[in-house]
Amino acid sequence: MSTRYRSLDREKSEIEPERLFHRGWLLFTIVWALLLTAASQIPGRSFPKLSLLSHDKLIHLSIYIPLGFGAMGAIFYGWRLRLTICLLFVGVFGFADEVHQHFVPGRYSSVFDWYADITGGAIGAGLYYLWDRWHSGPTKVSRKFLQQ
Repeated sequence: MSTRYRSLDREKSEIEPERLFHRGWLLFTIVWALLLTAASQIPGRSFPKLSLLSHDKLIHLSIYIPLGFGAMGAIFYGWRLRLTICLLFVGVFGFADEVHQHFVPGRYSSVFDWYADITGGAIGAGLYYLWDRWHSGPTKVSRKFLQQ
């Protein structure tokens, strides 16, 4: 048996099929969520509601991209279920964040901020999907070829 096949067998045995979460991405997602929660507690002045795509909405969108990216990486399921869980998590977390901001002096909550949160999470999830496909694409193809 060649060394290529032996290394492939070793890689197969190192995979843990019972795990449901990737520890590194899960830790990143938890830390990012805690940072978002801490930032939401900082009292600030109320921003004027100028338009649907105001500066505030772009900030919400951009800070939820890493949350969606990390949540997609943290879950070991099929892509559709993974995306569904990720968007539910981002949606519920964004909703809780907006409710929390309602009670912080100088902050306001808006349903449009929540939409921006979900959109940012969806963009992050899509970016993770593309990154994962680019990062692991050739390896998956070679493994499939070697197994035939």
